[in-house]
Amino acid sequence: MLKRLFTYSVLLINLNIGLIAQTELKSINIIFTNGSENYKSGNSLKIEWKSQNISKINIYYLDDKSNQNIIVSNIDALENNFIWEVPENISENIKIKIEDFQDSTIYSELPFSLNLKSKENILFPKNIAKIDNVSTVTVKKIMPLGDSITQGYISDNLNKDGYRKKLKTMLNNNGLNIDLIGSLSDGTFDDFEHEGHGGYSAKHWSGYTDLDLYTHLTTFLTDNPPDFILFHIGTNDINDFSWSNDLNVANTTVSDVNSNLNLIYNFNPNIKVILAKIINRIDNINTPTLNESIATSQFNTALANMAIARPEYGTKLFLVDMENVLSYPTDLFDGLHPNINGYEKMSPVWFNGILSILPKLNVKVFLEGSYSGLSNMATNSNFFETIPIDQPFNQFPWSYNGTEHVDDIPSGIIDWVLVSLRESTLENSIKAYRAGFLKENGTIVDLDGTSPLAFVVDEGMYYVVVEHRNHLPVMSANKINITP
Repeated sequence: MLKRLFTYSVLLINLNIGLIAQTELKSINIIFTNGSENYKSGNSLKIEWKSQNISKINIYYLDDKSNQNIIVSNIDALENNFIWEVPENISENIKIKIEDFQDSTIYSELPFSLNLKSKENILFPKNIAKIDNVSTVTVKKIMPLGDSITQGYISDNLNKDGYRKKLKTMLNNNGLNIDLIGSLSDGTFDDFEHEGHGGYSAKHWSGYTDLDLYTHLTTFLTDNPPDFILFHIGTNDINDFSWSNDLNVANTTVSDVNSNLNLIYNFNPNIKVILAKIINRIDNINTPTLNESIATSQFNTALANMAIARPEYGTKLFLVDMENVLSYPTDLFDGLHPNINGYEKMSPVWFNGILSILPKLNVKVFLEGSYSGLSNMATNSNFFETIPIDQPFNQFPWSYNGTEHVDDIPSGIIDWVLVSLRESTLENSIKAYRAGFLKENGTIVDLDGTSPLAFVVDEGMYYVVVEHRNHLPVMSANKINITP
């Protein structure tokens, strides 16, 4: 069972002897409720609580206009439960409030959406966030954009999975609904579309417009409109520095990347771009007038300065550092392109970049049965023999088809929970689903065991529904702001 706890205590200060003595602790903790989804006269709702050093209580419900309505008055607190006959036409969203009969400042209040089940089905409460009723779950489209490194080139004889295959696996394992898009298809995995064009420069390559990203970018964006762009460009521009008939230098290349960004935001100002400081390479001994490795580092420094100066930076434009994640030449295939190990090192950088810009949920929930009373839950509650490495909600009554998976359960984890975001209290308004972990301190976290749970959804206000395998689900009384 899920519960939210509000405990109040009073401290008495003895000024004569300079000591602080605590009075007898009085507390009330609502646990949860059972009942029927349809608000018909005669349906019953079981209200349960725990109390300490309280003899009599009052129970109220607060309707959606915050009007306080008495359910029962002056009953024995040691009963620990009360069966309430739900009135007809009650509000969908209410709060249950239990207070000390003698001191109204000591109380427990639980907001939730009444979603009750008829008496004959009490052992199988309806899951209020059932996945098969969802038709509006958000899917974000990501365009991998750049040159042959985005394509995943190693050699003509090998597959071109690049960083994209492992990135897609990481997204799938975290239950993130991401669709890779583009006009090109390369790789040995599903969802292998991209815009990684071999030989492309940011804006010009010695005057050859066939290898000019800027010339073609509007077409790419129009044919496959993205929500996010993973942008890695500049490698071929640096190759071009050694040509005497080309005026393209590091600052010019940064200016060309800036022109591409202008084009992207003119096309759609809401696109979020993750811009990479590009990978480095081995200096080419056949170009004695240019040290390509040094030029790449200089380009990356200037690129970062340009990005930080743009008005979109931090909200629609973000930087990731690919240069320093690879080892040179160990992670290179030919001195220029990554080998398989190098590409796989790029994948987590993109993944963490995507996670950083997704809206996140900060919330705490406590499970009855494991709550210790000290703002923590016990990790040895034995709800189940083990915590599985795959999300456990892919069966009745949830039928959630998420692919969340971890290799190891992080420390301090109580169990999996299933969390959904809704635009309204109605089941068909769900916009995002994630399975995450519940920590012993009540915090719901992402699969790394520490970060807030991220969602593939537009930032904004949502009702939050939390479900556990052997507790009834709860819904937030009000919308919660979900932001990156």
